[in-house]
Amino acid sequence: VDAGCGFGIHREVFLETTAPACVSEIFARGDLAGGDAKIIVEMDSKSAGDVAFDVEILPENFAGRAFSATAKRTIRAGAGREEFTVPAPDAKRWEPDAPCLYRCRVKMRDGERLLDARDVLFGFRTFEIVSAANARPGLPAGMFLLNGQPVFLRGTDVSPSMNAFAYWHQDDKLLDAEIGRAHV
Repeated sequence: VDAGCGFGIHREVFLETTAPACVSEIFARGDLAGGDAKIIVEMDSKSAGDVAFDVEILPENFAGRAFSATAKRTIRAGAGREEFTVPAPDAKRWEPDAPCLYRCRVKMRDGERLLDARDVLFGFRTFEIVSAANARPGLPAGMFLLNGQPVFLRGTDVSPSMNAFAYWHQDDKLLDAEIGRAHV
């Protein structure tokens, strides 16, 4: 056996202890048309039992209204998934020039005892692609829509100059880089 093959753990390792039930992932999506937020919580539990989920939708980078809901659920042992809807009737829309973000905080409780909590950031926005099944008058198939409006995207490889100028905060040179006149 060749013990010097270079495989194995090469960096710092630590063990993390958790409660008997823990939140592993959160997927949050704002639905402005429905006036609510759809939340999917993935979790892991040592045993089956009744728990409460407190779901909060908190303004992150702007002053605005918060939304919340609490639900009691019976979870099973092992990996599981729960879905929640939190009413958010006047949530602010995420726009490129006003990127209003919300923090979705999910707390899992066993009675009054907090088992686990996790946060994720998200925005209330919609994405669509114009297609034969999703036709829009006057817009070509393949057009990307953000919040129902056409959006033109640039790839990261359009101009290396753009990435450098953005990194160096030289915004005045971005337009020149976009049309190919600037060189780094």
